[in-house]
Amino acid sequence: MVRKTPFSSIKSSISTSVRKNLSIHSSIGAKISSEKMSAPRTSPSLLLNFDPEFDLVARLLDQVPDELMIVRPDERIVFVNEAAAKALGHTPQDILNKPLKNFLKIKMNVDEWKKINFEELRKKKRPAAFMMERSGPGGEKRSIEVTAKYIQHRQEEYVLFVARDLTEMVSLQNELRECVDCHRLLNDQAAAGIFTLDLQGAILYANKTAKHLAGLTHFDSKKYHFENIVGPDCREKALELFHKVKGGAPIVGEELSLVTPKETVIPVELTASPIVRAGEVTQIHMIVLDISRRKQYEELVRESEKVKAAQNIIAGTTQELYHPIKGLLDHSQGLLDQYKDKDFEYIGFKEFKHLMKSIENMKDRLSYCFHTINRLMTLNKSKVGPQENCCDVNRIIRDSMKMLDHLLQVSEVRLSLKLASHLPEAAIDSLELSQVIMNILMNAVQAIPGKGNVYIKTSHQRAEDIIQIDCKDEGVGMSKETLPRVFEPFFTTKMRGLEKSSGLGLSIVYSIIKAYGGEIFIKSSLKKGTHVKILLPIFRSAQKK
Repeated sequence: MVRKTPFSSIKSSISTSVRKNLSIHSSIGAKISSEKMSAPRTSPSLLLNFDPEFDLVARLLDQVPDELMIVRPDERIVFVNEAAAKALGHTPQDILNKPLKNFLKIKMNVDEWKKINFEELRKKKRPAAFMMERSGPGGEKRSIEVTAKYIQHRQEEYVLFVARDLTEMVSLQNELRECVDCHRLLNDQAAAGIFTLDLQGAILYANKTAKHLAGLTHFDSKKYHFENIVGPDCREKALELFHKVKGGAPIVGEELSLVTPKETVIPVELTASPIVRAGEVTQIHMIVLDISRRKQYEELVRESEKVKAAQNIIAGTTQELYHPIKGLLDHSQGLLDQYKDKDFEYIGFKEFKHLMKSIENMKDRLSYCFHTINRLMTLNKSKVGPQENCCDVNRIIRDSMKMLDHLLQVSEVRLSLKLASHLPEAAIDSLELSQVIMNILMNAVQAIPGKGNVYIKTSHQRAEDIIQIDCKDEGVGMSKETLPRVFEPFFTTKMRGLEKSSGLGLSIVYSIIKAYGGEIFIKSSLKKGTHVKILLPIFRSAQKK
């Protein structure tokens, strides 16, 4: 097969010089013989006594690192430069006028050699290039690239050979090919999907796992675009991430979903980085990890957390009922002991006042028990786990305020709301969010011993795409020693009176929030109040059943 040679300019100049020399040789050969002139001093690379001009060209060609050789149809070598002579391991005098097969171990006769090297080149009328192996001075195999050019002048035929030793280059190419094969093998064995995209989003490369994830059974780089294999619910996010990486910024651990041609949705974790060449982003490299199993485990953990939260709520409510009921028992027994032998016809004002105060105290405890049992019954209706996956956060906060109306009336605490309009729905059950808000608000109100304010604010954090609830109070705050323990079960600072707590309130709140993939943070300082920040995921319509 004829290939383009890197030696075309050398061949052109040599061909011109050879033709000129052959012409000069034909005209001056007879003149040199008839006039019996002594020939000028010529290069040892020349077989014949060429004129001084070609002698200069020959000496210049001796400085060329490529191997140059001119051969006649009878296989005799008429020109060889120093590089070719050195490569063959002989002096130019030992090579000139000798058959080429003596040096290259060619097993063919002159007619066969002439047919291959002259007739074929004459028919093609263009140079031919090929690779051959040759033994070096030490016997090692050398890879040689040869370009042959047919030359004809005044009925005489010649072949110009230009050769270059490419052993080192071939070795490097083989090493590079091995590296590429190894790289491809490692990519195909990788558990993660690996994609390479161009700057328009077309898939240039996909390893075995990537093809499996995206369902690319018959991969065609002209057919597939990354946007087409991304789930419709996260396509907008995928395009934003693509443009971010295209701008030169890498991304790590972003969650998306891929859709196969069979419409199977696969949740994945995406890490992408720009491929930069010459200071410019030319392609995008992506690693995609199938997180289906992880999502299943997370769902199991969430369900477990929900059950645990419900258990904690029931256990906490039971504990909260114990103290007021025991107080009722103690008060009633005390009244019986004090007044069972009394003649109420002659009861005094002081005793009457004490009796009414005791009855009022018992009423408060009964009221507390009633509301606690009511919350427990409400939770029981939810059948231990959320039946709906979304709720209006602002509505839940307003409803919780109504339930705490009695507590707010008897206290001197003022509750201020700043609720965001057009707030998206949160991905959390309304009953359990109500339990969270009730606990947070009750803690805030009870933390203020006298007059004070509690501020509730909701907002949509678009950058993180989450709903944020902030509750700030002007209460007594917590110490640095207390703050790290607020989410521990049964830890409480309320040890007396009706406000005595089991210490399960914030533990329950924490369990509920974490069960729905949210976060809760608390900042507090003594005498400076407490700030509770809750982050909730936004409910997606695609999650609806």
